[in-house]
Amino acid sequence: MLACGDGTAGLQDLAWSHWGDNITTGGPAQPVPSATATGTGEFFINDCNPNCAQGHDQDYRVRVTLSVVDSTLQGGTYFSQASLTWLGTRPPAGTKSSYTLSDPSGA
Repeated sequence: MLACGDGTAGLQDLAWSHWGDNITTGGPAQPVPSATATGTGEFFINDCNPNCAQGHDQDYRVRVTLSVVDSTLQGGTYFSQASLTWLGTRPPAGTKSSYTLSDPSGA
């Protein structure tokens, strides 16, 4: 999920072609922007028509680049930025193409 956990936007069916090597961080609150991961898949967004509860997902082919390695509160690492490049049909105007990802450890 990319949008507030409400299910209105997310990524699915990702196939990774590159996963960053030597992913490390500079310490707590010091993200390292050099490592990346790249893959392709589908971005989905709810059309919220007539409202978001009754809307339908619309799918768009996308290339995803993950970047900025950050530390979890539990001592692991994760990519904290996702950038999307549309491959073909584009989603509606105003759809975000960059997302900040939260700590996956849930901490």
